[in-house]
Amino acid sequence: MVPKAAKVRMEETDNSSITSFGRLSKKSSSKTTSSVSRERARAAAKEADLAKLKEKAQLEAKITAQKAEYEAGRREIEALLFKEDLDEFNV
Repeated sequence: MVPKAAKVRMEETDNSSITSFGRLSKKSSSKTTSSVSRERARAAAKEADLAKLKEKAQLEAKITAQKAEYEAGRREIEALLFKEDLDEFNV
């Protein structure tokens, strides 16, 4: 049976673990390690987000250039068709 004092102490401490028969062992480095890991994960996520934003901007620029190229080609075709129509009427 686990003593009542050990149960109370276990509930009050965040960085402790049960070894055997209700005795506690401190994990002093676990909090530091988890906070460092958390910071690394945040930094990696931020870097990934920035990379996605950069890629998105590049894709949007590429799409804008393709739209401009398409529009120029469309106008050129319209001009040629209009010229053909004028030539037919002038014949």
